[in-house]
Amino acid sequence: MPHPLELNQSIIDTSVWQKACCNCKGRSSALDDMENELVALGRNIRKARKILNISQEELAFRCELHRTYLSDIERGVRNLSFSSLVAIARGLGSTVSELTHLDRVGQSGSALF
Repeated sequence: MPHPLELNQSIIDTSVWQKACCNCKGRSSALDDMENELVALGRNIRKARKILNISQEELAFRCELHRTYLSDIERGVRNLSFSSLVAIARGLGSTVSELTHLDRVGQSGSALF
């Protein structure tokens, strides 16, 4: 049986290898695609909030979320849970469907915007 440190090293090596493979030049990874979708979703949330003329602090209060968490979501750097997405949609008087309706280039396709 391998020593525990050897197991940890193999886990680290596998992680490094996976990152290198996913970031090959000329290849789009699923992770990059997900990041693009999160950025587009964040833009839709920010756009809806600005249309309502409310601050991040006000929306966070309505959703019972922390303001900095909401800021991270709007910038696309947080992978939010479905329950957080529902709370944000409700706080905006919108639906999850409207907030997530994105066309191919990440622009809003919703009637809300």
